[in-house]
Amino acid sequence: MNTRFLQIITSLCAVFLFQACKPGEVTSGGDAGEEKKAESKHLVALTTETFQKQVLENEQLVMVDFWAPWCMPCLELAPAVSELADDYAGKVKVGKVDVNEAVNKELMEKYVGEGIPLIVFFKGGKKVDESLGLVSKGDLEEIIKKHL
Repeated sequence: MNTRFLQIITSLCAVFLFQACKPGEVTSGGDAGEEKKAESKHLVALTTETFQKQVLENEQLVMVDFWAPWCMPCLELAPAVSELADDYAGKVKVGKVDVNEAVNKELMEKYVGEGIPLIVFFKGGKKVDESLGLVSKGDLEEIIKKHL
């Protein structure tokens, strides 16, 4: 089989399996008229300025969602992240970093390589796990339980 053909098929499979957006890539989809569930009051909006104190100087497990408002898989994952923030309030800090904001460029460059949505788990200030792409709430919960 043609090598170029295999590369194309492999790339397409990766896009559908991981359902992740590359930084800077604009996606479309979703229904503008869809009713959106309110985010959890337990979510923390993180920026380059607050990341050190909120994440790296925190001894507890911290789950950080790197996302962008133009990334459809990110928007699909948001309700699960919000629910986990509620479910594990007091046990796990859950924060979100909007990589679309210029103030967060440094964080994006340091942590986001393959694409978004990217969930990175920190404990005691150290990166302990990560999950790339659109995953289920159950998959994220398994990672949380592994590190609690």
